[in-house]
Amino acid sequence: MNDLIEDIRKKSKEVPDVPAPEVALKLQMVSVELLSVDPEYQRKVTDTGRKKIAKMVSGFDWSRFGALSVSQDPDNSYLNVTDGQHRLLAARVLGVSRVPCVIGQGDQCKQAADFVAINTVRSGVPSIDKFRARVVAQDETAVKVDEVLRELEITTDVVPGYVRQL
Repeated sequence: MNDLIEDIRKKSKEVPDVPAPEVALKLQMVSVELLSVDPEYQRKVTDTGRKKIAKMVSGFDWSRFGALSVSQDPDNSYLNVTDGQHRLLAARVLGVSRVPCVIGQGDQCKQAADFVAINTVRSGVPSIDKFRARVVAQDETAVKVDEVLRELEITTDVVPGYVRQL
């Protein structure tokens, strides 16, 4: 693990001094009525997004919900969701009154910059990693496929996108 951390540190353009999280952020349960989504920078909810929200609703579990990232404007009059509008919509469909939030500070310009940064750095989880997680979670189909792969001596312990030369 230390080698991994050191490698990432070397690849970083700079490693800034980071304030303690309790100085920069608050973590609290917030009424969904106090949360808003700014249409100026947030993406529109597409049909695909609606299907994902419906899936969240059908299989709801707090351990999969996570905290919404929200930002309080300088005059403290509202909280805008910078990450988590689909989860907020799922909570509203479910009739949930409060959701966990990580609360930062910032005007609309800072909120939009946070939205871009959060959605630029985030990476999708490769299919092979999701498959391995499904095996560990005892998904019936994944376990059967894994058994067949093991019988054929095919490993799933690979780096996504890596092609071995034969």
